[in-house]
Amino acid sequence: MSKVKGYFNECVSVLSNARELFDRGLEIDGLVNANFVNNIMPNTPPLTSKEREIIQKCKSIVGFGDENRNWKRIPRTVNDNVAKFKCSNDNNQILVKGVVKVDEAASIIVAYLMDFTSNERKSSHIQWNGHLVRSSSYELMTHTCHCIAEVKAPQPMKNRIFSGVQVWGLGDDYNPNSFVIAIFPDKDYDGVTHSSTWAVFGSTTGIFVIDSLAPRVSNVTLIQTTDWKIKGTIGNIISNFTASYSLSILEDLFDKYERDGKSVDTEMRLAFVDNIEIVPPLLHENLKQECIAFVTDYEDDDMPLIKLKAPSRKFNLIDCLVYVLIFSPFL
Repeated sequence: MSKVKGYFNECVSVLSNARELFDRGLEIDGLVNANFVNNIMPNTPPLTSKEREIIQKCKSIVGFGDENRNWKRIPRTVNDNVAKFKCSNDNNQILVKGVVKVDEAASIIVAYLMDFTSNERKSSHIQWNGHLVRSSSYELMTHTCHCIAEVKAPQPMKNRIFSGVQVWGLGDDYNPNSFVIAIFPDKDYDGVTHSSTWAVFGSTTGIFVIDSLAPRVSNVTLIQTTDWKIKGTIGNIISNFTASYSLSILEDLFDKYERDGKSVDTEMRLAFVDNIEIVPPLLHENLKQECIAFVTDYEDDDMPLIKLKAPSRKFNLIDCLVYVLIFSPFL
């Protein structure tokens, strides 16, 4: 029996080595994403009324655009590549927010996020949760993808299953050139148990906003809330625990597409120059005159010199005035 077991293990190892040798997972992901960008996105009809409704519902639930939200930095994340925040809404639900600059085109980022079961993302799911369910189906000629994933919960809790849709669209209330991806639950399962795995259905609602900063540089914002269907203090603790899981997708985007910093800076400068001619007029037409008047006032010898302090060095007001004098012709 031991010889048979040893032979079996040897055969399994051969198959594992063959799989690693001929693995084309990332290559296939790239082809799928390229097809999404080049063929699916340009040829998909406009959003349906139902899809627009889902996007608006997600914005409303997470309070997108609400400047009165009291966002606070998540402790011990100040040095992370992703700026991470959290707050609670009127229903005492925990909301998390992440903002990151990604060195890739906005359309490619949308393709990556909509490919819910890519080889790369399934591999990441396995690292977080083991070999639990993760599946998706895309409705052809629509903006909607149906997704389902089982997430490993901290002991002694049962695993959670999240079932919902992702809807992508171009154009936002604040920027018509931004992409948005809404995450919305299929329905409210109210904590019922999945019959085959004994996992409990949870729900999550969120919205991605992808702004293009340059041809291959984008700003990605995610606001999301996750309900693990647990009431009381423990539920709030678990919701805080999910912050790192929810925002990990932004870390993945940063790491995946990170490029040489100097090249990215050059692209940003060139994009800034290209946008100078199309930027709308100043909101305050008298801004230039105010700056000139400010400098003129301090040209009087009788005016006192005000010394300012900076974290790195000491300088006086003359530094500021020289800067304004140099750049005022371009204002």
